Amino acid sequence: MKAQLSYILMFLFTVVFFQARAEQPSVTLTRTATSGSKMETQLSQDIYKSVPYQATYEEQEAYSAQEDYTVDIPYQDTETYYVDIPYQETEDYYEQIPYQETESYLDYETYYENEYTCRTVTEYEQQCRTERLCSRRPGDQTCQMVEECGTNALGKPICKTRKVCENGPDREDCENKNVCTSIPRSKQECRNEQVAKTRPVTKYRTVTRYRDERRTRTVTKYREEARTRTVTRYRQETRTRTVTKYRTVTKCCVTEYKSVFDYTWRLDLKIILPAQATLLGNESETFHVALSGTPEKPDVILTPLKTIYGYKVGPKQINASSGLIELMLIPKYNQQSLGEKLLEDAELTGDNEDSFNELIITDRGLVARVTTLYRYRVLDTQTKQTVAEGELSSENAIENTVTAKLSQILPSDSDYIVQISATRSGIVLEKSFSFSISKAVQFKRLNPDDYSEKTLKNIKVLEQKEQAFLLFNDEGAHPKLVTQYKISIENKNGNEVFSKDLFASDILDANKKAQVALDSKVMSLEEDLTIRLTVSRTGKRIEKPLSFQVQTERIYLRLEDLKNKKRVSSLSIQGRKEFAKLVFQDQIKDSTKIQTEYKLTITRNGGFLGLQKKIMAQVTFNQTQMKGDLFSEYLTSLGVSKSALNDHLTSNSTIYLDLTVSRKNTADKKVIAMFRKSVELKIEN
Repeated sequence: MKAQLSYILMFLFTVVFFQARAEQPSVTLTRTATSGSKMETQLSQDIYKSVPYQATYEEQEAYSAQEDYTVDIPYQDTETYYVDIPYQETEDYYEQIPYQETESYLDYETYYENEYTCRTVTEYEQQCRTERLCSRRPGDQTCQMVEECGTNALGKPICKTRKVCENGPDREDCENKNVCTSIPRSKQECRNEQVAKTRPVTKYRTVTRYRDERRTRTVTKYREEARTRTVTRYRQETRTRTVTKYRTVTKCCVTEYKSVFDYTWRLDLKIILPAQATLLGNESETFHVALSGTPEKPDVILTPLKTIYGYKVGPKQINASSGLIELMLIPKYNQQSLGEKLLEDAELTGDNEDSFNELIITDRGLVARVTTLYRYRVLDTQTKQTVAEGELSSENAIENTVTAKLSQILPSDSDYIVQISATRSGIVLEKSFSFSISKAVQFKRLNPDDYSEKTLKNIKVLEQKEQAFLLFNDEGAHPKLVTQYKISIENKNGNEVFSKDLFASDILDANKKAQVALDSKVMSLEEDLTIRLTVSRTGKRIEKPLSFQVQTERIYLRLEDLKNKKRVSSLSIQGRKEFAKLVFQDQIKDSTKIQTEYKLTITRNGGFLGLQKKIMAQVTFNQTQMKGDLFSEYLTSLGVSKSALNDHLTSNSTIYLDLTVSRKNTADKKVIAMFRKSVELKIEN
């Protein structure tokens, strides 16, 4: 029990001893509005003295020892290795030899005949009339000076006068305007014209074909032979030697010195601040004080950290146990530190994107005990006329922002210049000063690239039984821009047969999609048509007017063209064996309305005495594998086996090609036309 009590007393003594010795050579002081103009604290620092003592030291001592080591002993040995011995050998290979051959093919030539034709021509007659147009104009504006009073942050009453304006009742202005429209008149025009027609002709061309020839060649090959050779190898042997090593020994003694705690130096410090340096509300200031020097020559260093006022150290009385420091006020800011560089921005804003009714000033020079008075003018960049002016103070600022209501509402689609004259004054300034800045406020213009032809999408013609429509999406239609469309249709001769002008606001739905009806008489013409859509965009919010054009085509396919076998020509096989290609032409106009499917059957002679027909392959493909009007594809890519081609597509053999062509309506997949083309090919050397 006594041992436990002794341990507890020793522990408490140690804690109290070390707490008493806790030093505080520096401290950060915080001053608030309730602290007054005096701050007190105590600084302390532990003082140590040097005391001699006897210490041991270490020294290196040499001694002899035995150690093992290894050496490499050489000896001779025999090993086997292999070398490549070249030898000559003869082998067969095949080479394709080109030869020329003349073949016939079907082509078409153009000739002209006179025909008496009539067409309907549209002429326009201008008719004018007088219309009365009226528009509403805002009434006259009346203004009066209104005095507003309130209190500032110190609770003192302040008043200011501002101008308040109101608009009178609207009035209506009317005028008579002459409006003219063009009335179309149709009439028949007949005359003799040369009409281009085509007819088939047989032509000839020279083609290059290939045959396989067997050749021989001498090649060098290699075989391995075993050889032996004598090599030097090594084995390790262990040996012993005597070496000198070192060990560390401890010896006594040498005189050294250590620092031992002597006493704690304590200094009571008092700081007196100027009476004018008062704090308000939640304001605070922080200072850092630190001991310097020795108890014999004591000193205290004071550093302001975060203060509202500017300070310098005045009279200072420091001795070993107490100290007194008096601070004096000095200017904290000048024009260079709070000048025009800190007035960063002047921005016009409004409750909606069409108008401005507020001026927002961003000023990083708003500090305590400094008041800034702003006088502003807003000029129209184009006319240089003053459209708004007034003044405001930084007393109502929120953080670094000062906001003022404009004397009148300004339209947001004009450029302005904001001129601001600012005057700063306050106790923490070196002296009062003024400066002026000018900021350009430009309204946000639209980038023409964002409203160009790339915004016009999904343009196509929808043809129904009795009516045709032009469909498109215009993602570039903007409510602040005037977008106008012109739809025109041209026939195959380049003559305009239909034209229509429209505005985006009249035809676009909520998803910016349009469906415009086309002239049913024009769309029923049995000829190819080109539909052009011209788009123009204008408005103050775009940097420059835009105009661009896109087009699509209506291909008219006649039933006799779809059934015409002559459209498919030059059906043949080029090349031999596994390198053979199927080649033919299909001269039909490309149209999304028609889908063409091809079924090819390849047969050969076979059976007893070669009197039967044997099918080599049957493949089906469509128009997507064609390049323009030409089809050229390896038979192996179409699924014909290499073995069948190598066995039967050889010299002096006969191959039969049967091509069935089916043309279907893309919409309902019904077959519109179907025909067969058969060709007998004699495979020559």
